[in-house]
Amino acid sequence: MDYELVYPAETNVLALSEVCARLASQDPQLEITTDTHTKKIHVHLMGEMQMEILQKRIYDACKVNVGFAVGRIVYRETITNTVTGCGHFEPLRHYAEVHVRLEPLPQGSGIVIGNQLPRDMLSNNWQNTILSILNHSRYKGVLTGSPLTDVKITLIAGKGNIKHTDGGDFREATHRAVRQGLMKARSIVLEPYYQFNLTLPKEFLSRALYDLELKKCKVEVKDDCSDMMSVSGQGAVRYLMNYQNEVIAYSKGKGRWSCEAIGYLPSEDQLTLIESSHYDADSDLRHPSGSVFCSNGSGYYVPWDKADDLMHIPLQTQGSAATYHHNRYTVSEAELKTILERANSNNRKANKQPPKKEKAKQEEHITMKPLKPMCLIVDGYNMIYGWSSLKSIAGEDFSVAREKLIDILYNYQAYLRCKLVLVFDGYKVKDNPGNNFKKNQDMTIVYTHSGQTADSYIEKLSKDLQNDYTITVATSDGLIQNAALAHGALRISAKELESRIELVNQLIEEKGRKYGN
Repeated sequence: MDYELVYPAETNVLALSEVCARLASQDPQLEITTDTHTKKIHVHLMGEMQMEILQKRIYDACKVNVGFAVGRIVYRETITNTVTGCGHFEPLRHYAEVHVRLEPLPQGSGIVIGNQLPRDMLSNNWQNTILSILNHSRYKGVLTGSPLTDVKITLIAGKGNIKHTDGGDFREATHRAVRQGLMKARSIVLEPYYQFNLTLPKEFLSRALYDLELKKCKVEVKDDCSDMMSVSGQGAVRYLMNYQNEVIAYSKGKGRWSCEAIGYLPSEDQLTLIESSHYDADSDLRHPSGSVFCSNGSGYYVPWDKADDLMHIPLQTQGSAATYHHNRYTVSEAELKTILERANSNNRKANKQPPKKEKAKQEEHITMKPLKPMCLIVDGYNMIYGWSSLKSIAGEDFSVAREKLIDILYNYQAYLRCKLVLVFDGYKVKDNPGNNFKKNQDMTIVYTHSGQTADSYIEKLSKDLQNDYTITVATSDGLIQNAALAHGALRISAKELESRIELVNQLIEEKGRKYGN
């Protein structure tokens, strides 16, 4: 079951989510996720005992009393056909490309990882890196965003660059390859099913059959030649979760209900579940399906349905299998004899005239593109919660911390002499029209309006300015980092920006002492 974590209104959600992530990393059976847009924390639990243990561990870690909202069923997704997925990741000074094959597996198989990549295509170290990424990743389906299961993922091709490739590049390319394959495949939603048995007096049989038909169950009735009837069958857990209480009520305590889980099966309400999930795979920036290519020194994003034509590894699909061809050439004896004669210096003619020197070609005129000016985009609230110097101030008076951040960045921008945009998230403030004003000619402070997150504003701003500026986005939010990277922007974390500012302040102090002496 999936439960939403409930906590006091004054709770620091960022700190709480970090505590939950640490607890989840310590317990493989505990799955905790944080929705970046809604700021809600979801926990997958089996029962009340796990709830009590988790409550105690969270309180011991951060002194926050948490509760749990009404639980909901955890669905899963799988595929029904075999497809090939390709992922390419090539922003400036990075490079990786990965191809995988996705195949459906029998019920209950889970995720299986395979490797069919030729040894001469990619070094063993990089192959092991990709396989490790595949083995330790959690995959989401593209219909409802539910966990993926019963799929075999096989590595079939990969390419790197000795100078520009690192492990993080293969992580991006691998995730994009799997995601593109899921977008191509025919996916279905799975839900948990019960195998049940119901025993009750004959006079209540019609009521029971009517209920089970409404709950879309498959049933079989057995007559024991007595006053009691037996009904067995299977049905979806979401319909039968609390049916035992209904049986006791209408049978006046004479009915007996027992059930057991038999695993995940294809749901009969595919469209209903997909619509109710409100999940849009194309808008999920944490799980991008497109690829990033490089042109003219800048990375650009290509959607999943148009990326195959730009891949650097040639892929030919025959049915469901992917075949990579290495061209093989044969040389005839006559051609071989000619080559040897040309290579043998004894066969040169004595009276052969030296060839005339060709005129040197004029050097082509090369035009250098002017360097773009710098633009630093800062996620304001992420800095406040990420900087040790501001976090303590924010606990006492948040507005003071915000003004302190503005002053620090004002001095930093004056030293760098670059364009700086400081963005504060105002989407939760009711009827907030937003605000945008200049601290000086090159520093702009933005408060987003109601319903607009800092994530979406920074993503749009990065896209609008990418042709005119060399953009750097300062944030520790992975969602904003991925969105900025897709538009060719550089990324630095909150801690890294804090370190850079401290270094600049030291340089200013040293110059001041030198000038004073």
